[in-house]
Amino acid sequence: MFPCYILPHAYAAANHAADVTAPRPGLEQLPRRWTSRERALPWLLLAIGPLVLVPLTLRPTWGIGVVGLVLLLTSASASIAYPLGLSGFAGPVTAVLGHDPFPARAVPLLVFAWILAALMLPLIRGGWDRGAARLVRSRPVLLSIALFALMLLRLPASSDPAYGDFKLELFVISNLVLLAAGIVLGTKPERLELFLLLSLLIDAVSGLLVLRQFGSVAASTARYGLEDQNVISLGIQGAQGLMITTYLMLKASRVWRQLLALALMPIAIVALLASGSRGPVLGGALGLLVLLVLLARSRTSALRVLGVVAVFVVAWVAVGTVVPGAAAQRAISVLTGSGSGVSSNGRDQLWVAAWDTMLRHPLLGAGTGSFAHEGRAEVCPGPGCLDRYPHNVVLETGAELGIIGALITLAFLATSGGGILLLWRRSDDDVRRSRAAIVFALFVSAAITALLTGDISGDGPLWLAAGLGVGLGYPALARAAPQGSGRGAQVRARS
Repeated sequence: MFPCYILPHAYAAANHAADVTAPRPGLEQLPRRWTSRERALPWLLLAIGPLVLVPLTLRPTWGIGVVGLVLLLTSASASIAYPLGLSGFAGPVTAVLGHDPFPARAVPLLVFAWILAALMLPLIRGGWDRGAARLVRSRPVLLSIALFALMLLRLPASSDPAYGDFKLELFVISNLVLLAAGIVLGTKPERLELFLLLSLLIDAVSGLLVLRQFGSVAASTARYGLEDQNVISLGIQGAQGLMITTYLMLKASRVWRQLLALALMPIAIVALLASGSRGPVLGGALGLLVLLVLLARSRTSALRVLGVVAVFVVAWVAVGTVVPGAAAQRAISVLTGSGSGVSSNGRDQLWVAAWDTMLRHPLLGAGTGSFAHEGRAEVCPGPGCLDRYPHNVVLETGAELGIIGALITLAFLATSGGGILLLWRRSDDDVRRSRAAIVFALFVSAAITALLTGDISGDGPLWLAAGLGVGLGYPALARAAPQGSGRGAQVRARS
């Protein structure tokens, strides 16, 4: 019996030769004996193996590199969920070792190569669904390509070409690659929970490593983070971990995953509050609220949501007694209205400077990366003088790429978020609706963070969530395809 995935012409050829190769009735099939070459292969490997291992033992760095390369390729071949879920490994590794073992700028390139391998290996094996190529024509993808083209076009006009080139490079190897990877993962929704679990694992390890800093004299009392990692990244991880634990507690397919999420929710809150980052706190709060609302569809679901909310409140109160007060108060000041707000770090001045820059260069902006020189000059000296971007993705693209760039960014946000929400409304079963809910919550959180914190080259989570939404919508796109076109028509004709 041939597997169901054998191509029809190969299946027909096998049937044609069946009367020649099939065993005659009543004759027993004897197992095939190994040839002399096959018997010698294990002994050959046993002889050559030490010759390969000796250099690796003499140079441990090479050995670690070879083992790491094998693990990366194996995981990339298994599922794209592995490189996506474990892409934040560098921060915990650096914190555990006490120093950064990676060369300068090697981590983004390594993650890029890992995800790219996961994208290309199925293509080499012929495992891609050619019908999914239509997703390239989706609005979020086309708008992202248009934004990249405009950034490339305006790079020669930049007043800071080195920074502009660096930003463009990161936009490609982070945002665009994560968009493509999200689409691929979304077309295989059964792997979404694996991705969430792996992401939660990295978030939990980061939270535990930060937890051990509390009480240390050398550590800051206002903001905590891992060594050589931006504290904003820790806040983003905490917000994502909070939404993922909530989703798994309500919708995980296995009990042990629900219990794991219950145990790790306090650790996610620790990472969120200890970072002292207000943008991720606001994004995480709104994303969590959206997730709870979308999942509370029936009376039973509403009761379960209330149970999770009770667990969250208890965990929040407990964590609040552990996290140093200065960091926690700074993080939640955006929710309580306490503190000096965006004026304390010059964020409001940066926004005004970005707006003024866009007014001076209304059509195509000042050039990719130019805000680091032209816009920042307006806020120096001041609390925002050291920032090379306005901490708002729309104002950033407006200042550097003009009104056209700002409109493309707004269209990307609207079409990506609207598409995921429409997918949630039109899903015909609870599983698909729940998947759309967590993806939309992650998108909302990433969008709020992008409007308050960081620059466009660091907004990879936003593009990843957009890609997941596009990929999750592929089954609906396939069902809506014309009956007489594409691969589906060929399959129907053969059946």
